[in-house]
Amino acid sequence: MESDEKHTISNPKLFRDPLHGLIEFERGDDYGRLLLRLIDSPEFQRLRRIRQLGLAWFAYHGAEHTRFTHSLGVAHVAQRIITHLRRGYEITDDQEFLVRCTALLHDIGHGPFSHVLEPLFGGRHEAWSARIVLEPQSRVNQLLAEFDIVLPAMIVDTLEHHVQPRFLAHLIASQLDADRFDYLLRDSHMTGVKYGVFDLDRLIAMLEIGRDKEQLIVSRRGIWTVEQYLLSRHQMFRQVYQHKTVIAAENMLRALLQRAQTLAREKRLDCVERDSCMHRLLAAESADDIALTDFLELDDYSLWHYVKGWRASRDAILSDLSRRLLARDLFKSITLELNEQENLEERLDAAREILRAAGCDPEYYLLLREARDTPYKPYDPASGKPATSVFIENPSSTNGYSDIAQLSSIVQGLMRQTPRTLHLNFPAEFNEQSLRDKIAAALKSS
Repeated sequence: MESDEKHTISNPKLFRDPLHGLIEFERGDDYGRLLLRLIDSPEFQRLRRIRQLGLAWFAYHGAEHTRFTHSLGVAHVAQRIITHLRRGYEITDDQEFLVRCTALLHDIGHGPFSHVLEPLFGGRHEAWSARIVLEPQSRVNQLLAEFDIVLPAMIVDTLEHHVQPRFLAHLIASQLDADRFDYLLRDSHMTGVKYGVFDLDRLIAMLEIGRDKEQLIVSRRGIWTVEQYLLSRHQMFRQVYQHKTVIAAENMLRALLQRAQTLAREKRLDCVERDSCMHRLLAAESADDIALTDFLELDDYSLWHYVKGWRASRDAILSDLSRRLLARDLFKSITLELNEQENLEERLDAAREILRAAGCDPEYYLLLREARDTPYKPYDPASGKPATSVFIENPSSTNGYSDIAQLSSIVQGLMRQTPRTLHLNFPAEFNEQSLRDKIAAALKSS
């Protein structure tokens, strides 16, 4: 990648962000102009129509922010980190630009409702991001390849941690990456909670590159800031991302779409045109059978359009689940901690019988989801994945840094906090029959 106009400053494009204030993209250099053209691409503009937190607004009404705002924020934070690191380390203009591009596009492959639909449409969003970047039919690929023919592959290599030096990838996906820095602060701000607040300025100022020139590490003086950051992430998972109302809504949406998928594959799905992208998506057996153009047509708005239509479906299950979700008539929740899960199958069978007696199909009306959170996992040399850990400067160690788990009693305490909670969701009533107390008694009995 080469440019004759790398540092010309001329009338930057400003995005006013509720979290970071003004986010700037230079219009006066080749790098900045490409980033702005990527932002204007149809694939990136689609992220305006995909909420960052899926169905979290069922519990936190302010959680209306989008993948678009988050992606701009990640690019901004990545730029701040790179600017800081370049004061003390040799990082080229091309490497900085690669990080900024990758940060901007890291979520380009997200489908509607955050991670809820990934199991249904056969693939994680990271795979779709790579596909969008690499497929010549996408405007994103065309813009990148026009700038430099190898740039699309370089971005995917960075997303998949195949780039050298490795710390460039760690800035996008690791325990200390621009993605997590932005989403924790942004999600906390937009939901109105304070659990995700940490000192971003201090954390960036404490970032360094290890002696091996490969590993992102934290100055010994920054250990307390990292502790605060890891605690914030743990609390956000427990209080926001795994909130019982959010899980109930997500379970219901997943059950609704599983029903629609079954009907589509059996050619019994109504209220959807057979030649529509939605029908093709639902009928596809795997992600390989899904055209990129069909996937990119799907966003929160289009999916809600079909859910609204399915209220009139001839299929009673699809109609009922659609009505309930749109009316926020959510299933009730029971949570069982690990020590409460003895004889679980017997209790589930009892609950299923109660539902069948009331005319419910337990497959769609008794919904289970196991919520796990590992607040911190120390580095395992056998894994070959140091990006899963946080390394703190330690001059006395062989390579100049040590895993934070060896230095922090707070992190050692977090490692013992590995909650495994089972969420069970079911309707409080069905066909004018009250089910809440009966099912609750069956599920809670020992």
